[in-house]
Amino acid sequence: MAKSILKFLIPSNHSLLGFLNEECDNLHSMSLLLHAVIHEDVAAKKHEYVSKITHIHHENQQLNRKLFQQLSDNLILPFDREDVFNLAANLKSLSAKLDSLGRHCELYNCGPHTIGLEKHIELLEKSFETIAKIISLLDSLKKRKEIIELTLDLQEFCKKIDQLCDTELLQTFEITDDVRVILINFETYEFFASISKKMRQLNLLAEGILVKYS
Repeated sequence: MAKSILKFLIPSNHSLLGFLNEECDNLHSMSLLLHAVIHEDVAAKKHEYVSKITHIHHENQQLNRKLFQQLSDNLILPFDREDVFNLAANLKSLSAKLDSLGRHCELYNCGPHTIGLEKHIELLEKSFETIAKIISLLDSLKKRKEIIELTLDLQEFCKKIDQLCDTELLQTFEITDDVRVILINFETYEFFASISKKMRQLNLLAEGILVKYS
C-alpha cells in the first residue's frame, strides 16, 4: 500500500529506462553490422565492420555503467530496481555475445557459404528490433496487450533460431567430413544458441514485470 501511494506522490524517473532503450537500439545496429560482415569479401572492410561492432559494444558498457551508477540515486521507478538491474544485465550479456560473434566471423571468414548463417542473423535483426519495442513499452506498462504480443513474437524468433541450430548442424555433417569446417560451424551455432537462451531470459523478465504489476 505504502509503495503504491508513493507512486502517486513521487514522479517516476524514466531516464534510467532511456539507457535501456539506447542499448536495445545499439543491439539492433550490431546485428545489421553482422550482416555486413558476412557479406564482405575484402578483409580490411570486414575488419572495419567488426571494429564498429566492438565500438558499439563499448558504448553499451558505458551505458550500463551509467545506469548502475544512477540506479541507487532514484527513489522510485516504473518498476523495481531489481527488474531494471536484471534487464540491463541481460542486455549487457547480449552485447558481449554479439561482439564475440563478430570477432568469430572475422577470424574464420564466415560468410553466406556458412550454412544457415544469413538466416540466423536475419532472425537476430528481427529479435533485437522486437526487444527494443518491448523495452520502450515497459516504460509505462500501459500497452499490455501489445507487449504480450511482442513477447510471443520474440519467443517464436528464439524457437526458429534453436531449430536452425539443430537442422543446420546436421546438414553440416551430411555435406562435409572436414573436421575443421564442422568445428567452426558448431562453434558458430553455439553462439546463436547462447544468444537465443539469453533472449528467452530477457523475455521472461518482461513477462514477469507484466505479471507483477498487473
